[in-house]
Amino acid sequence: MNLLFAKRFYWIIILFLFSVESEISAQSNEIPNFNILITEIFADPTPSHGLPEKEYIELYNNTSGTINLKGFTLFYANTSVTFPAFDFSANTYLIVCRVGNGTSFEPYGPVVELSKFSLLNTGSLLMLRNASNQLVFEINYQDKWYSEGRDQGYSLEMIDFNYPCIDAKNWTSTSDDSGGTPGKVNAATATLPDVTPPVLTTINQISDNEVELIFDEKLAYSISDFQIESVDKEIEIDSIKRITETSVLFKIKSTIENDVFYDFKIHNLADCSGNVSAPISFSIGNASPADSADVLISEILFNPGTGGDDFVEIINGSNRIQNLRKWSLANKDENGKAINLKPISLADLLMQPDEIFCFTIDKNKLLSFYPESIISQIIEIGALPSFSNSAGTVALLDATGKIIDSFSYSESMQNANLDVVDGVSLERKDLNISASVPENWQSVSSTYGYATPGFRPVYTVDANAGLQMILSTQVITPDGDGQNDDLKIEIQNLNYSALASLDIYNANGAFVSKLWNNQYISGLASTSWAALDASGKLLPTGPYIIHAVLNINNQIIELTDKVVIGFSK
Repeated sequence: MNLLFAKRFYWIIILFLFSVESEISAQSNEIPNFNILITEIFADPTPSHGLPEKEYIELYNNTSGTINLKGFTLFYANTSVTFPAFDFSANTYLIVCRVGNGTSFEPYGPVVELSKFSLLNTGSLLMLRNASNQLVFEINYQDKWYSEGRDQGYSLEMIDFNYPCIDAKNWTSTSDDSGGTPGKVNAATATLPDVTPPVLTTINQISDNEVELIFDEKLAYSISDFQIESVDKEIEIDSIKRITETSVLFKIKSTIENDVFYDFKIHNLADCSGNVSAPISFSIGNASPADSADVLISEILFNPGTGGDDFVEIINGSNRIQNLRKWSLANKDENGKAINLKPISLADLLMQPDEIFCFTIDKNKLLSFYPESIISQIIEIGALPSFSNSAGTVALLDATGKIIDSFSYSESMQNANLDVVDGVSLERKDLNISASVPENWQSVSSTYGYATPGFRPVYTVDANAGLQMILSTQVITPDGDGQNDDLKIEIQNLNYSALASLDIYNANGAFVSKLWNNQYISGLASTSWAALDASGKLLPTGPYIIHAVLNINNQIIELTDKVVIGFSK
């Protein structure tokens, strides 16, 4: 291996081991042996639903032999307590509680009393070590793991004992009406295999050369195969350290300069169940402060349909990457001051030139209302500013609190031809025209489902081409071979919204099918026709006329073209 290749190999591919940092354990890369599992946690016993109002945890002997618990230690809430001698039979349950409470639980199964024992309602780290101080099991439970309405007086139960290293996904409230299942099979027991590799969820730039990477689940205890690759620049990594079960901190030797971004790939990253992710790409860098008009408000839904949520869409109109860390959405008061600020992201959120982000509080709900949304561009945030259904304001603020863009909307800006505007968003037509110009906003066309979260329709194909109807083919052959089976019809260069009727006639001028009936459209409107008549029957071969009638601000415009139905089955 020559010196140049060796140097480049060293700079580009670096293998590293994480060191586990714990307030309790100073040992690194400890792998629990899972001989004993903590399978149930009763941290908030009041009010009682039938069980004693006493805290307990449930243990399960996950081996085929008896284990004597003498010398075992339970760590909880920065405290520890040692187990007395007890022969724990194979594949059985054991109730663990504070001394003096054992008689309350004896009707439910074997009990061990500890000289001290207390559980926090909000959650804490529980760790079990054997007499040789080897890690047996650990769980960092949280009160947000409870299912809705089943927290006080209900236990948390492990769902699938085959995947004991998983935290939140493998725990839920008991479904037992008494509040728990001490000493017996969990009510929540189910098959819940972990087959999903870890996902990088947050990139948090700590300083000019330190970055925290946060993943959506617990990483593998031993990850000697884990690699990080500098894709396009020779960036030397100074150190990499695991800081929690789900995050790592890595430091580069050089300082990240403004408007310089470095691309990396993570290889062979595994979760604690052994699922290995595909290569994960991410970028780090410092973006220069944004100027007004660099990032623009491009769409807003302020009057959602029943059961729906508001959203705000923005677009990076500059030629530079923007970092939305500590940016906010807000309202404006009567003096133009930003109020009711809601953060977009407290960690790094890089936005490429021309990229679109749509912010809402529930991504899945938004997708259910607008299935054509671009899911990768929809970002959930904790809360949005308050948007009145009749009129209001939205403002976009950078990390310094500077207003980058703002918009004063009104329901009166919706198209007058719409009978119902619930669930119809307003979209900015021309990004080069200020958001303050009401005529630069229009209701999104019905052909797009009345909203376009995460993408922008092409409103003007060619400003000089004029309004026109474009057909995908002049001959439609509905024979099921995948070639011209149906006809795509587009209305292009529609710079104003319109009410549109679209009809099909045969060569004799007889009506055969209606595609649009006073349909509200705007921008680039499209539909398709599968050579069917009004009753859904396949039409015979021959020529047909496509006739569109557009009502644009009470001006009637007619567009006509023809298509031939060729061979059909």
